[in-house]
Amino acid sequence: MAPSASTVSRLAHGLEGECAAWRQRSLQAHYRVAYADGVCFPIRHDDQTDATPLLVVLGVDQEGHKEVLSVTVAGTESGPAWQEVVDDLKARGVQPIDLVITDGDEAAIGVWERAFPSARRQRCLTHKIRSVLAKLPKRVKREVAAALQDIFA
Repeated sequence: MAPSASTVSRLAHGLEGECAAWRQRSLQAHYRVAYADGVCFPIRHDDQTDATPLLVVLGVDQEGHKEVLSVTVAGTESGPAWQEVVDDLKARGVQPIDLVITDGDEAAIGVWERAFPSARRQRCLTHKIRSVLAKLPKRVKREVAAALQDIFA
């Protein structure tokens, strides 16, 4: 049985303070890797459900520990939206990042390169594989996908 709207509302309001504290917490100064990607989730707005992008950044610290650094609801996955994310990370203490992994979005790449000019950048392998497979006939996709997985492994 699904929870009632009032139950969901009560729980959401109870979590607001914890979420705000998490979003505003200080971060480590140096991350070895930052993975940045937009992920669309269906979010209900009144009577309609829209695919709403969440901009997510996962950091890997000097000891190799992974930590979600930021989750931001955005109207679109755009340069200005990523600029807000990067500005927030810097305001919370992030200084150098050694490697930034993104999809192929040029606006996002530009934001990360300007914010962390000494960071190297890598295209996300999942996105790269998807781009390659999208250009192939269906009959060979499984074989090529397996070969690409082996190559990148």
